[in-house]
Amino acid sequence: MAEREFTDSEGMLWRVRLVSRSDHQMGAVRAGLENGWLAFEAGARRRRFGPVPEAWQDATDAQLEHWCRSGYPSERDTTGSWLDMRIGNEE
Repeated sequence: MAEREFTDSEGMLWRVRLVSRSDHQMGAVRAGLENGWLAFEAGARRRRFGPVPEAWQDATDAQLEHWCRSGYPSERDTTGSWLDMRIGNEE
């Protein structure tokens, strides 16, 4: 599984990895994530961004931060699965 780390402009260390459909349960996913997504994790913070940009592994930290901030926040549901959430006006 492809993975890398970056530090955002606020000094937070994020781990980003490529998630493909075969890596999770085959339930419904948000539009744009059908063929996989980038999963961003920093402590308890989790976000998903898709579709996966080409050559994302070679992106700058600034580009990764942009995709992270543009992604969907995720939180666990009662079954332990991750759900995409929109919080307030977050885009």
